[in-house]
Amino acid sequence: MGLNLITRQCLGKRRIPTIEELRREVNAWCAERNQKKIAVHWHLTTEGAWNMRNRDVLDVSAV
Repeated sequence: MGLNLITRQCLGKRRIPTIEELRREVNAWCAERNQKKIAVHWHLTTEGAWNMRNRDVLDVSAV
């Protein structure tokens, strides 16, 4: 699960004081999403993924 999604939907603007509490919060949120069978709606196409991959590949021929 992406950090951005967890931040926006689970945590909001709250600050969680301990890692243990953060784990409990995220696990409870994930369990609820799984129970409700909430799907992830990807907006990235296969072509878009390849474009991102090709953009991020380091060109070492110029070095």
